[in-house]
Amino acid sequence: MQSIKAIRCTFCNKLLAKVGIVGYLEIKCPRCKTVNTTCQFT
Repeated sequence: MQSIKAIRCTFCNKLLAKVGIVGYLEIKCPRCKTVNTTCQFT
């Protein structure tokens, strides 16, 4: 069973996405315009 991970902005803590499996994700926050990156290898 997979766990769902919440991706939040590191600056304003806005919920940006909920993902199951992610290798590399880069997403721009619509609220504060900060570019957030995450790397997760399972």
